Amino acid sequence: MKRYFGYIEEQWYNTGGFTPSYREICKGVNISSTSTVYASIRKLEERGYIKKSVNKNDKVTRYDLIISSLNEKGTNLRKRKKEKYQLVSLRVAKIPYIYKIINKENIFAEENLKEYIAVPIEYGKEKNMYSFESKNSDFKELGILKKSIVIFDVEERYISNDIVAIIENIENYTRIGIRRYKRGDSTENILGKIVGVYTNITY
Repeated sequence: MKRYFGYIEEQWYNTGGFTPSYREICKGVNISSTSTVYASIRKLEERGYIKKSVNKNDKVTRYDLIISSLNEKGTNLRKRKKEKYQLVSLRVAKIPYIYKIINKENIFAEENLKEYIAVPIEYGKEKNMYSFESKNSDFKELGILKKSIVIFDVEERYISNDIVAIIENIENYTRIGIRRYKRGDSTENILGKIVGVYTNITY
């Protein structure tokens, strides 16, 4: 558990109070199974090394306190606890990540979700926002590349030339795609207006 805690703590400090997602932890500790990470995080919570508070709708999480390093004791630990507790005002919106469409009747069903994407609360909402992975770079001029995490709002009003998320059915395979909406186009398969994108850029 020490390496999981170490990575979470490092990211928590580096980002000013934001904790990484399960997928980011997998990448950070070189583990492929999110279930393994999830079980380890639960153990850390049960043993009191990390603590989080979640509001009643489970869409906004404030990570109140990372209690201690597994190796720290005494005065240094109390000092670190005090320093960390001073950062509790940071809040994040947890946006559901649609990974694989199993339930085609309800795209937003729980079985279609893999995890949550954390964004600063200033840039996200508590509900009506979802995310998915872009399958191509057709809109690279807008910063949407293959494997970018795209965020859309199901209630945001869209007009001609806006970029929207749509349901695509390709050879009996259902996925979420992207297109530019034009006045007069059918709105039947539109899920919502795209309002943000996260792209991992490496050199």
